Amino acid sequence: MSVMSFAHDLGVSIRSLRRRPTYTLLATTLVALGVGTVTAIFTVVNASLLRPLPYARPNELYAIRGTEPSGDSVTNVALGYFQFARYREGTRAFSAVEGYTPVTMKFLGNGEPEPVTGALVSAGFFDALGWQPAMGRTFTRAEELSQSGVIIISHGYWQRRYGGRADIVGQVANVDEQPRTIIGVMPREFSMLFQRADAWAPLPLDAQMQARRARAIAGIARMRPGVTVAQAEADLKALNQTLAAERPEEHRFTDTRVITLREWLFGAQRTTLIVLMVAGCLLLAIAIVNAVSLSLSDAYGRRTATMTRLAFGAERGHIVRLRLIEVGAIASAGLAIGFLASQAAVRLAYAIDPALLSSLGAGALDASVIAVALVAVLIVGVFVALPTALMESRFSLAGLAGTLTKSGADVKERRRRDMLLGAQVALAVILLVSATLLARNIRALLSQPTGFRQEGVTVVELTFSPSRYKTVADRAEYARRLLEAVHGIPGVTSAATIQTRFVLNEMMLSLFEIEGQPLEPGVQRFVNIRHVTPAVANVLGIRLRSGRMFAETDRLDSPPVAIVSATFARQYFPGDDPVGKRMRRVVTDPAPWMEIVGVVDDIRDAGVGVELGPTLFVSYYQQNTQMARPTIVVRSTADPSALFPSLRRAIWSVDPNQTIDRVTQLEDLMSRSASQPRFAAVVAGVLASCAALLVLAGIYAVTLYAVVRRTRELGVRAALGASSLNLIWTTIQRSMIPATAGVVVGVVAAVPMASRMSRMLTNGFTADDFPALVAVAVGVIAVAGIAALIPARRALAISPSIAMRDNA
Repeated sequence: MSVMSFAHDLGVSIRSLRRRPTYTLLATTLVALGVGTVTAIFTVVNASLLRPLPYARPNELYAIRGTEPSGDSVTNVALGYFQFARYREGTRAFSAVEGYTPVTMKFLGNGEPEPVTGALVSAGFFDALGWQPAMGRTFTRAEELSQSGVIIISHGYWQRRYGGRADIVGQVANVDEQPRTIIGVMPREFSMLFQRADAWAPLPLDAQMQARRARAIAGIARMRPGVTVAQAEADLKALNQTLAAERPEEHRFTDTRVITLREWLFGAQRTTLIVLMVAGCLLLAIAIVNAVSLSLSDAYGRRTATMTRLAFGAERGHIVRLRLIEVGAIASAGLAIGFLASQAAVRLAYAIDPALLSSLGAGALDASVIAVALVAVLIVGVFVALPTALMESRFSLAGLAGTLTKSGADVKERRRRDMLLGAQVALAVILLVSATLLARNIRALLSQPTGFRQEGVTVVELTFSPSRYKTVADRAEYARRLLEAVHGIPGVTSAATIQTRFVLNEMMLSLFEIEGQPLEPGVQRFVNIRHVTPAVANVLGIRLRSGRMFAETDRLDSPPVAIVSATFARQYFPGDDPVGKRMRRVVTDPAPWMEIVGVVDDIRDAGVGVELGPTLFVSYYQQNTQMARPTIVVRSTADPSALFPSLRRAIWSVDPNQTIDRVTQLEDLMSRSASQPRFAAVVAGVLASCAALLVLAGIYAVTLYAVVRRTRELGVRAALGASSLNLIWTTIQRSMIPATAGVVVGVVAAVPMASRMSRMLTNGFTADDFPALVAVAVGVIAVAGIAALIPARRALAISPSIAMRDNA
């Protein structure tokens, strides 16, 4: 076929489509919806699970996670300073072992103190990732000191704070009340492991830091070519044995896991993204089925015109070619609309919650996304064009003459439409069941008891200056003065501090031992620790089960005391009251023994659905560390719009240089911690709603088409005295029978699918979910009946005279 011939046929097809605006609009919308949905979801899946990470030779990058036995389980822990230093010097499996610790830095000058999210990184961290500063240099090992005096900033922060000045390298910034020289600016495209960071300082690894037992380093390593994960773990295990010999109290049971960097970054999202991708493909399948049904109906409705053209000598191949060109034009328009809509949807989702879709920060669109869009539209085009073209190719002149073959063709055509309708309904039921289970999961998460009252509580996140408040006494006195200033705000009824920011999976683990309960060889005990001030129970409404809460007199000069959670008491003092017993943290040598003075309800302050397990509370006035970042919690009757500025003024009245990281309502923080399952539920709900609308539109179209096709038959029935109910049932049964069959098939298929989704659900898939399956099935059948009933009512308006006239 020549170019001129194709251009002529394209013009004929476009004019034909313009004369059928309803068909053209519906078909284009179906293609756009299916292609757009799959492309949008694949954009996220690709960025997280498929696209190469934006680092040099990303397949060589691995995360190193420490593990410690804890009872019958294994606890993942960060690396210690001494442990990390030995790994870096002694490994043979890795060409580089680097690490980082997230921190918030305080930049002073130019107005209010500014909190800046950043990290302490080892000297070779940027080199290991394959990035170099756009300006300046990276750190040296000689600068891995607490008082190194150097800093690297991001391109974005360079632009925002310093206006992109060309002489930025060498300038001195006031960071945490200490002068630091800016030695580099990272490129605009650099992403620090998909985490927000605007400033980097050297990770302190001097002898003083290595003497500490704190574990706060996330390890990143580049594996040597030819080395396997098993060999790398064996290499680190040998180093762990050396650590155990040198520091048995700290590393006697230490082990290490090595996982790919991608698994470490996005492994938790894999199940959610795969489920959403499957849901998107199901919606694409529904759209295809609807488009096929629509195209076949259009071809059947135009069969007289097509057979007339054949009677006047038109070539059958030319008619088929025109149909293929029509479908190609519709698919092209649907591709353009769907692709643009998908990218707009992705950008909107990223704007709403960039933390949840952090992988998109490095750019969402690449060649693979475009390829998926093209493949999706090609699949749609093939599935729509071929059946329609084959149908038109079988039209014969005998059909135009009204031979007996017409009824046989009608039966085949009806069966084909019934199968397509049933398939649509089955796929829609599967999507609806998925969305229903995910929505139930969200409700279950949000309804779980947290052990504290969220309403009316404001959370103020702070980072104390390590240079100004160096000792336990300094930090305790500063916290007391801050709370005193906050108490003076009108409307504030109580205020306290707690060592948590109420974000998802925020854990602060510590080893501990109990007096009189010696540990068996190979066993360690871990507890989540919370440094709090005495009024925390009043602010959060934490219920005391036995003993007492902390008092203002629990200070440095008084005997150390502790409070434990109900789970702690149940697990370590079964059938006994722990009040009066003694325990101590295995942190310093020797650690002070603490008397347990109270037992409180379990709390869930690390996000909805996250169990803290055994929890230890200690008084911030009595024990604290630089790493125990305090968060002020305030119970108030004041409106947040008035309270937030008052809180800032009160805090700055105590220390004008204190950074305030964030001021938020506690209810908002807890709600955000469920953002990932909520996102999955919302997307699945949107997809299920689209699928339901497509199915309802299909049922409506099938029933309306049946009414139009059976006008004579219905007229004859009316003339013979058929009741209105009989006429309506005769009409809608053609749609309801395949729809009901589709519901049954969908429910049967949804059961194993729901079982596979159990990993995403808080309580798994249980017998309690079967009523939801039944509700979905009944709901789909009911709504399908309504969708069929609306066009079926046209049968009542058919006059018996039509049948008499048509048979005259």
